[in-house]
Amino acid sequence: MNRFNSNTVMLIDNILHPQKENNGYSPLYKTMTISARKKEKNTDSIDCNFSINNFKRMILLCKKQNVNLIIASSPRYSPSDNNKLIRSICTEYNMPYIDEYDTEYFNNHPELFYDRNHLNNNGAIIFTQKFFNELKPYLKNL
Repeated sequence: MNRFNSNTVMLIDNILHPQKENNGYSPLYKTMTISARKKEKNTDSIDCNFSINNFKRMILLCKKQNVNLIIASSPRYSPSDNNKLIRSICTEYNMPYIDEYDTEYFNNHPELFYDRNHLNNNGAIIFTQKFFNELKPYLKNL
């Protein structure tokens, strides 16, 4: 797994100089400056079929190996696309899904974002607390 708020340079730097003090987390302190609820066109250029097929293969491999996999989506600020496809795949394969991708709470707080796709440090702290609260029921069943 790659840390959420990384880029290639940070990844290479972390390989060469492992960080023990933050367990792979690099806080982002800048606050995004856009008006609330503004939608922008998603410009990601990912081969969707390739990604979907790999996602399904990963789920099937985890099931085959008895790995307790929980799928989670971190918040985006008022995303223009949605994650219905991820939700439907998780339903199809009976996989737990923690969905914070497009939530009212985070959409109403742009000050919690570094940019549209990354939480800043304050947002990451809030998301982590929410995530672990949603994760707890799954951990009790292990």
